[in-house]
Amino acid sequence: MVKHKLGNNKNDHNRNAKPQQRNFTVIAMIIVAGIALTACSLGGSNKQFVPTAIQHGHSIAQKSVERYLTGQIVASDQGIKSAKSQYSKLGDFCNVARLYLLHYQVRGLDNISFVDNANTFATLGNCNDELNIVNFIYGNDYVESQLPMFYQALAHYDRNDYSHQEFVETVDSNKDLKAFTKTAGIRLAVSRMLNDPTTNIQTTEQYITTILIPTDEAFSYTTNLVKDYKLLRAVYNQQGRNVEKIDETIELIDREINYIR
Repeated sequence: MVKHKLGNNKNDHNRNAKPQQRNFTVIAMIIVAGIALTACSLGGSNKQFVPTAIQHGHSIAQKSVERYLTGQIVASDQGIKSAKSQYSKLGDFCNVARLYLLHYQVRGLDNISFVDNANTFATLGNCNDELNIVNFIYGNDYVESQLPMFYQALAHYDRNDYSHQEFVETVDSNKDLKAFTKTAGIRLAVSRMLNDPTTNIQTTEQYITTILIPTDEAFSYTTNLVKDYKLLRAVYNQQGRNVEKIDETIELIDREINYIR
């Protein structure tokens, strides 16, 4: 069972282990967190190097993230294919798996095809860390203590150890998470809150208007802004409020995204 599509509730899984940017110069650090550099020792010395093909793959992967977030979706998709090719030239299947898992986060935790691709390459490369993340997303057995912090927070949220508010605050306050990871997690929470009749709709709206929209505006994350405003539209609908201006905003932003595809 796939776990992390927007709006889906989660079931409890393996509990044996203990739970644990202001511009695109910061996005340059994505590769540090999202795609670990594959270093090879040089002739028995302490020097390390990264093959040119892998370096080029990291550069393309970084650009594919930037392009998606700024609305250049087709160019981003092409970048994923190119980065995959660079990594595959050296049989570096773990970096391919990380690439797909990175875009699973970047694109909002709602495109399971990225996880399927990550699973394929992580299996080929015997990439234990990536397979552990894949298993968590799929709802299979996983080791929670070996998950990255973001997925550990999701694990708590899935089994109701965290309320909506606790999950949002945990993700939003973590300084090590990239902005696009934070907003992906918070959009997931907002989506669940919209389907939770016990949730205060004003709190849901507050998360959108004080966290999601300001963050994505600050980073020029055009594609994410459309998602934010669609969530705000859903809030307005529940409140019986006029959505005409929101629809105009969505149309204007989406038109620009389509223009630069």
